[in-house]
Amino acid sequence: MIKKIIFFLIFSFMQMINVNVLTASDNYLFIPSNSDFYIYGRGTAQYIIKQNRITDSSITDIIKKLSSGKRIISASDDPSGMAMSQKLDTIIKGIRQESMNMQDYRNYLLFAESAIAQDNKILQRIRELTVRSAGGIMNKDDREIIQTEISQFLKQIDMNAKNLQFNTKAVIPELTVKRLGLDNVDVIKDPYTSMKLVDAAMEKVQKKRIVAGIKGNILKLRIDGAEIYYVNAVSSLSRISDQDMSEGIRTLSGNSILIKAQYGLLIKSK
Repeated sequence: MIKKIIFFLIFSFMQMINVNVLTASDNYLFIPSNSDFYIYGRGTAQYIIKQNRITDSSITDIIKKLSSGKRIISASDDPSGMAMSQKLDTIIKGIRQESMNMQDYRNYLLFAESAIAQDNKILQRIRELTVRSAGGIMNKDDREIIQTEISQFLKQIDMNAKNLQFNTKAVIPELTVKRLGLDNVDVIKDPYTSMKLVDAAMEKVQKKRIVAGIKGNILKLRIDGAEIYYVNAVSSLSRISDQDMSEGIRTLSGNSILIKAQYGLLIKSK
């Protein structure tokens, strides 16, 4: 009851002080639901609608930016900024793909090195057998048994060259018995020459493993460098295109108050 009396008193007072300026249709006074204030205004409906549309458009725009986290959504937001952000985005995607390619190749080299290490272990065992066959107490029958074991290991080397694959690609196809010069290993006929052949093959395999390790380390350095470049580029893109959330919320809050005030003067009821 008291609110209604105050309402009519204020409205009557506003009408009196504007009697020579405004008509009754230009003034309005109302109480928003569940509020403790009155709103008095004297603008025309067309003006209020126009101002509300402008402010509402600004609110919609900032909400889109806040929801997307981007300051630049369309070219009209910042033409030069969008051009720079698109260039940086292209660079970032290129860096990321190059880094993935290098990592894939490094994984291939690591797998190849493990395959070479397996061959090296086989060769170490073959050398032990050739050294044993050269012992003075070994007779022909003993050396034939040793040669049988050696032949099985040589077959395994050829199987490794053929079957050890990374994504269907053979990783050590060149490390065959023939290419390593092991096809003439025969401890029955000449254990000492066989020993020299195995030593030469081990040297080839060891060099191959070292080269794979060096390439892997170089790729690791390149990948680390690309990651630093990637982080810096992403940071630069963020500074250009990302929305400052605190600024956006502050702008949204200001526009929300503005759109309320455009209806008229806020008068506390208590």
